This record gives sequence, structure tokens and C-alpha cells, in this order.
Amino acid sequence: MTQSATENPSREASSQVVEPASLDAMKILRMLAPKILNLVNVTALLTVGGFFVIHSYIASFSKLFTFNISVTQYVAAGINLVLAIVAYIAYLLLPGLGYGVLTILAIGVLYLIGRVSVSRSKRMQNLWEKLRQWWLPLYGRIRPWLRRIWAVYQFVAGTLLISAAILSGLVYGTYHYAQSPRMLGGGMPAEVILVFREEQPTQYSIWGFPINVSNPRQSERVQLLIELTDGIIVKDSATNRITTVKNDVIQGIIDVDTLQNPQTNATAIPNQPSTTATP
Repeated sequence: MTQSATENPSREASSQVVEPASLDAMKILRMLAPKILNLVNVTALLTVGGFFVIHSYIASFSKLFTFNISVTQYVAAGINLVLAIVAYIAYLLLPGLGYGVLTILAIGVLYLIGRVSVSRSKRMQNLWEKLRQWWLPLYGRIRPWLRRIWAVYQFVAGTLLISAAILSGLVYGTYHYAQSPRMLGGGMPAEVILVFREEQPTQYSIWGFPINVSNPRQSERVQLLIELTDGIIVKDSATNRITTVKNDVIQGIIDVDTLQNPQTNATAIPNQPSTTATP
């Protein structure tokens, strides 16, 4: 009986022991969980803003509405929207930036002077203690209401933030997205030449843009407006006609800006399931 009684506590103690590795993993997860959640929220907000940027941009030149756009393009457009907002705010605040820095420095100096004077004054210390004794019980009473107010504030702030992302995305996509460089996630049109897999008729074009007479497998210069998951949208500068060209009929895309160089930059279009080209 004595042996079993002595063995049971040791077994219970051993069963309650947690390995250090699991403790470290739990600590790491607790530290990373808020950051991962914030990253997910930011990515979702960028995607929402980018969705409205791209589709308002497409609506500015065509009535075509398509979902054949990758999530990466939405995120890139959302990042471009954020960069544009930051640049606009910096442009507005730039004239008063020097005065703002001086004001912040002055406030900092006054704060340090006041803190030193308060720490050295016994009368101010006694007054601070009395305020603290009065505030702590009051804070304990109103703390539940403050939590409710904070919850309502978070909901309202989130709703306003999403609404601001939608509204700014619509305005920016309609008027300014086409002027932003592609290297920053913008939608500035690019002058390109399309290379087809087969020769195209040169007398009349079903595409809405002319075909190169000397090389029927190439188009004349067109403006690449946006890439889709199953094709591209191009525009003929002469007629302003918008055309969607599917990937299964395109062999590659030549950048017109590199035609002056000996090495021509051609982007090959991978083979995809056969789809009907939309003229």
C-alpha cells in the first residue's frame, strides 16, 4: 500500500510536466498570432481597395465587367492606392512640415521641463497622489462602459475604413490609376506589338486593330491596358477601339520601347485551355 501511494504522486507530477519545447512553441504562437491577424486584415483591405480600383479603371474605358483578374493584381492595385494616398498627404503637408517639426520639438522640451519640475516638487507629488486615489475607484466603475465604447468604436472605425477604401478606390481607379507607373502597381498603358500563333488577315481585321502587312503574325502598335488571367485588353490608339484577346491565340508580346535595342523583349504567353477569342 505504501509503495503504490508513493508511486501515484510521482506519476501525477510526471504527467503534469510540460516539455520546454512545447512551452516555447506556445509562446511563439501567442506572439505571432496578433501579427498574422493584422497581416490578414491589411491584405484583405488592400484586396478590397484594389478590386474597386481595377474595376472602376476598366469601367472608365469599357463596359466590360470581368472577374478574370488575379488576386495578386488586386493586392498590387491596393498597394498602389495606398502609395498614392500617402504621396498626396505628403504633398499637402509638405509646406507646413518644418513648422510641425518645430512644434513637436517645442512640446517635447516643455514636457521634459514639466516632468522634471513635477518630480522635484513635493506639493505636486501630493496632488498627483490625491488625483490617483480619486481616479482609480472611478475607473473601476466606468471600466465596463469603456470596454463597450471601445467595442463600438472598433466596429465604427472598421466600417468607415472599409467605406473609405471603397470610395477612394472608385475615385482613384476612374481618374488617376491610368497615370500611375506599372512598376508601382499602376495601370499606365504600355505600347506593345502582339505576336500571334498563326497569320492573320491583313485586308480586314477582326480584332479592331491593324495587322502588320509585312508580317501577318504581328499586329501594329497597340496599347496594353490590363492583363487578365485568360487574356489581355488592348486599345487601338487610332480608333480608340477596345479589344479582348485571349491567350490561346497569342504567341508573345513585344515591348515597343525596346525595339531600338538589338535584343527585343518578347513575353511568351503560356498555353492554356482553348477559349474563344473576343474581338
